[in-house]
Amino acid sequence: MKRYALPIFRLLSNHSVPKCFLFFVLFTGLVSGQAQETKTVMAMLPGEAPFVYIDCRRCDFDYIRTELTFVNYVRDPELADIHVFVTDERTAGGGREYQFSFIGRRAFAGTKYTLNHHIDHNATSEESRVLLTEFLKLGLASFALQTPMATRFKIQ
Repeated sequence: MKRYALPIFRLLSNHSVPKCFLFFVLFTGLVSGQAQETKTVMAMLPGEAPFVYIDCRRCDFDYIRTELTFVNYVRDPELADIHVFVTDERTAGGGREYQFSFIGRRAFAGTKYTLNHHIDHNATSEESRVLLTEFLKLGLASFALQTPMATRFKIQ
């Protein structure tokens, strides 16, 4: 007679529980554990992270929200700590010249600056959205560094 350290292995050896069901249960537990960890991390942000309103007609907001996670997003500019205007115009060479205007409000009042960036006409839409998001990160990082979460920033 075989001895099993854990009762779960006895169940598997008797084939009383289908293996795919067991896999599903274990996988669901792992995923919910990761989701719980993400919720815990996000729960730390609201009091520390600045509220941002992004005014940009060419930006992929879903992509920005997934890639730029150290700020809170608002849909009403009046609620924002930082108002970001992104404008663009076509260049003679067919590319686009973007201007990022960062305007601080509330605790950041008086802080205002502009970043300019050119995206070549040969850039794919994926390359463009990555570059736009990187410039947003650069601009917003200086604001976030003035918050309590500054100690958790890392430069890569």
